[in-house]
Amino acid sequence: TSTAFSFGAPPTVGGTTAAYCYGTLAGVVGLYRSTNSGTSWDKVDGSEKFNAGVKGLAADRSVYGQIYVSTGGRGIMYGKP
Repeated sequence: TSTAFSFGAPPTVGGTTAAYCYGTLAGVVGLYRSTNSGTSWDKVDGSEKFNAGVKGLAADRSVYGQIYVSTGGRGIMYGKP
């Protein structure tokens, strides 16, 4: 189940667009990225917790791996590899 979703820049020029989602995968809530059209997903939020929830997600379409997360009352966070 996903509560926020976005597409971003591919890892290589001309590659498959990266997809990001915040939700539950195999019973684990987190921020996930797929670089193979959703065939597999990697958890990318590490130990970061979004206790106030995630209200929106936007991935940068120019910079691979850079994402912006709108939280429930805690501002906007961004991350990149």
